[in-house]
Amino acid sequence: MFVDAARNVIRSRMSGIIAAKDMDEVIIFGDWAAKGVINIEDPIRRFRDLWFNALTTDERSELIGIAEQVSAVGGEPTAEQSKTLQTLRRSLLN
Repeated sequence: MFVDAARNVIRSRMSGIIAAKDMDEVIIFGDWAAKGVINIEDPIRRFRDLWFNALTTDERSELIGIAEQVSAVGGEPTAEQSKTLQTLRRSLLN
């Protein structure tokens, strides 16, 4: 129901990071990848080392901020979203 609003958050927050010409491809890939997730913590486990090693602490904090803003689209995060955000914070900031 709030997919378009969430995409707009991502576009806005990533506008200075991803070139405008590449944004649609990134959004399409993200949609495709998200549809294949069975266990919500699986992407965190799979990408944790990449994010941890490739991003600075500030960049990881920004990634978490984007996730928090996306999860707040349409209201308060669900219990599952809150748990996932907590896992993301614990994985990337410790």
